[in-house]
This record gives sequence, structure tokens and C-alpha cells, in this order.
Amino acid sequence: MSLSLASQGYSRMEGGLQMIICSCNGLSDRDVQAAIQAGVVKVSEVYSARKCQVKCGNCVKGVACLLKEARRKTCPCPTTMAIEQGMAAQIANGDDPIQKKEASL
Repeated sequence: MSLSLASQGYSRMEGGLQMIICSCNGLSDRDVQAAIQAGVVKVSEVYSARKCQVKCGNCVKGVACLLKEARRKTCPCPTTMAIEQGMAAQIANGDDPIQKKEASL
């Protein structure tokens, strides 16, 4: 049985295929890469750059993975990656430490 590209989360776009990372917000791998190139370093900043927010949470691991891969290419620092993984887990559980910090200010 052969699966179509669309059933695997890909869609056609000018310049080739894109992987849909977040179907709730229509966030693609290209959107995440553009945010990374613009300087974001946190999962929540990717969503802010796209003017959206985490909804169901299924995409957080994919966004964190792309961030981790980009960071590994520029700064292979295990401590930074561990912090980012912890924050991704908190966001996936609906506990956004950034929003808590901002609310306390």
C-alpha cells in the first residue's frame, strides 16, 4: 500500500514540498526555519513569530526538534539543549514558563 504525500503531512508549495508541523495553525517546516533564521531560540518564540499559539500541543515536539537541530549546527551546547527540551515539555503540558514569568511582572 502506497501512502500519498498529503497523507504523510506534506503539501506542495512553490519551490517544492513543505512539511506541515502544526495543522491547528498551518505551521510548516519552512515557517519554523524562517523563524529560526530570524533569530528565535525558544519554542514559544516560533509561535509568536507566526502570531499564533500552541493549541493541541502535538506539534511542540516537532518544533523543538527543528530548533534543536538548528542549534546543534550553530552551538552544540548540551546544557542549552537540555533547557530547551525541558521548556518544550512544559509547554506541551500546558505549563508555559514564559507566560508565567510575564504574568508575574
